[in-house]
Amino acid sequence: MRQISTPQRQRGFAAVFAAIAMIAMLSALALAIDIGRLYTAQRDLQKLANLSALDAVRVASGCSVETNGLPGGQSQAEAEARASLTRNASTSLLEDVQLSAAVGRRQPLSQSGDTQSFEVLPDASPLRDAVRVQLSRPGPTRLIPGITGDSSLRLVATAVAAQPAKGKIAIGSDTLALDGGLLNSVVGGLLCAAGDLICQAQVIALNVAGSAGVLNASVTLEQLATALNLTVQDLSDPLVLQTQTPVLSDVINGLAGSLSGSVSAGVPTLLTALGQAAQGNSEGVPLASLLQPVTEVAGEVPFVGLLDLLVGLGQAAKADASGSAPIRLNLANVVNIPNVSAVHAFLRVTEGPRFSDFGPAGATSASTAALTLQLRLEVGLLSSTTNLLSSLLLGLATVQSEPIRLGVDVQVAKAEAFLDSLQCPRRGINDGLPIAGLSVDTAAADVLLGTYAGSGANAPPITQTPATLVAVRIRTLLNLVSATINVGLSAPVSTTAGGGAQNLDEVLRFQPLDAALSQIYVADGAPGAPADSGNPQNVGSNNNLGTAFSSLFGSLAAGLNTSSGGNTQICVLFVCVPVSSLVDPLLNGVSQVLGGLLTGVGGLADSLLDPLLNALGVQVGGATVTLLAVEMPQPAMVTTAQLDE
Repeated sequence: MRQISTPQRQRGFAAVFAAIAMIAMLSALALAIDIGRLYTAQRDLQKLANLSALDAVRVASGCSVETNGLPGGQSQAEAEARASLTRNASTSLLEDVQLSAAVGRRQPLSQSGDTQSFEVLPDASPLRDAVRVQLSRPGPTRLIPGITGDSSLRLVATAVAAQPAKGKIAIGSDTLALDGGLLNSVVGGLLCAAGDLICQAQVIALNVAGSAGVLNASVTLEQLATALNLTVQDLSDPLVLQTQTPVLSDVINGLAGSLSGSVSAGVPTLLTALGQAAQGNSEGVPLASLLQPVTEVAGEVPFVGLLDLLVGLGQAAKADASGSAPIRLNLANVVNIPNVSAVHAFLRVTEGPRFSDFGPAGATSASTAALTLQLRLEVGLLSSTTNLLSSLLLGLATVQSEPIRLGVDVQVAKAEAFLDSLQCPRRGINDGLPIAGLSVDTAAADVLLGTYAGSGANAPPITQTPATLVAVRIRTLLNLVSATINVGLSAPVSTTAGGGAQNLDEVLRFQPLDAALSQIYVADGAPGAPADSGNPQNVGSNNNLGTAFSSLFGSLAAGLNTSSGGNTQICVLFVCVPVSSLVDPLLNGVSQVLGGLLTGVGGLADSLLDPLLNALGVQVGGATVTLLAVEMPQPAMVTTAQLDE
């Protein structure tokens, strides 16, 4: 039987549909509310993670007052992250939140740096500049459990923050105190091709030390990159540094162009002349041994003095541990030491210097070159000694002597300066300026003193076996009788001078580089910055070599001996004089000559060795350390994504 739809029956169906629709609408509303609550909870958790990471990275980077400028460890960073969470989260939320923190560094996975990973590093590593904080908590309770979501879901928020506090340092000698003649000889020996005496003479004539502004000129990385026909970004690529080996003369010519307009007019003129003089030098500069790869660095910051760069470029090009031919230093008309008739100086660079780039405390250093300075001296016997010997022979004979052949080898290890700590600017401390802590390990030298065979102009080695130091010939009237007395040396003598580590005073005074780069501070006392008594810092003294030679003199004198080829006496007509009566005056005369060279003010170390080493940027037992600049960025978020290790 057919049923007839009535209005009452239709209203019943509508009520069912309305109930179903109401349930769906309520479920959708509950889902929307749960999603909103979930989003809000996740957003709040992410904010807490961000704040915790930003606070913790101040400790990890060393910018927190609690760490005194030293990078904080894992426990310190995690404690600071928890303290930040406590300050910023509600009490009820703290009961549910779990926190984990890790200290390390970001590692780019692509050349552009767009893709990164996070590498956890141990507390002993100074390369840590980032903190990863991860927070987790239960999700909000669902309005309709089982329909709008799983109530057991946990929310996770990750934040990585970084604060790469970095500094730049330099080490060398006080170039302002250098003698122009010796400096020019050193620069000529380093920049000119081996044996090119014409080039060296041209460099000496240029008077490098006397050129207007050259001692005060500095070079930025941007200017150096321009001189090398590279970009600052190229210098940040280790592969470029390894493969680029520009010719030394081309670099000098490039510097003349890149510095033009930023230094006094005499500097580019001098560089152009140096480049022309060194045109025949085809040696290349291995950039990887000279420069550290730059990272996040301002190209406008001075990174080295011009004179230090010129000497460093030459040393890096000449460095060769394989024992290549020594570099002859042209000291003609430069050195005048009493009683020394000839000075031959040679240089072997076994390891070039290394210039610091911006780097973190504990992992940034700059070093001088490791080298050997060889001197081959020809020293005349005192006329008073020869006159005394002649008088002992009753004036019936003449006394002549060859020059005393004295060889000196000074093998100098590199000195190294270290950036130990960096404290970021903090209100109420040091006028809101950074604080940098430095230390230095000064150069030690092994000094070998002896004699040599042959001509000193050929850089002969010091003789290791018993050898003749000087021969004295005695000839009678009309050359009827002659004899020779040899003063020998049983063996060379040696000692070690200088060397040692010490902490330096903290550097406290800085100037912001400019308004656009307020995170970079140039240290007072650096090139182009206001003078400051605390920067550069000179440590040690130049007396180490003088003291070493004083101690060597006694050992050398004890090793002197004589021989006369079997002759026990010299007879002239009816007068015979025992050779033994001539020995003591002769030995005393030789000792007097050598003692004058090796001891006291104006001795060999003070008159020649120290100035030569200073011209090379080396001080035995001492150093001049300069803090150039620091980079102190504010803590910054890197990412809120989970970076894989």
